[in-house]
Amino acid sequence: MERFEIAPLEATVGAIVTGVDLAAIDEVSWRKIEAAFLEFGVLIFPDQNLSDEAQIAFGSRFGNIEELSPGVKLVPLSNRREDGGLAGDDEHLAQILRGVEVWHTDSSYMPLASKAAALSADVVPPVGGGTEWADMRAAYDALDESMKARI
Repeated sequence: MERFEIAPLEATVGAIVTGVDLAAIDEVSWRKIEAAFLEFGVLIFPDQNLSDEAQIAFGSRFGNIEELSPGVKLVPLSNRREDGGLAGDDEHLAQILRGVEVWHTDSSYMPLASKAAALSADVVPPVGGGTEWADMRAAYDALDESMKARI
């Protein structure tokens, strides 16, 4: 791979990390990634193609992984049916996915909120398909002092 690099996005949150293989990460690289996560909040690792096991191993570096049910550490979200076709707008699967297309915060309803979410894409469309983030730190900083005291 290329040289390890962390390039901040032109936003209040996020950076792109290149030059590291997340499936074979060493301790020095992990420490750089962890520091970048704390600084930028969102990290994008293009062209990783991780196996399920490698994604779980990488995610585990951040702490315990929330399990959907005992032993289930990955939550696949896809509009692709088991037969390989795409779910139609009227199908139950598509209706469930529609609910996550708008604003949500992962696991905010849990007694202990998640530190992070690790997302990966198996199939990326040639156009669109982006994911957006909101910088709650910047939103808080933009509040006036009376609102900060209130919340």
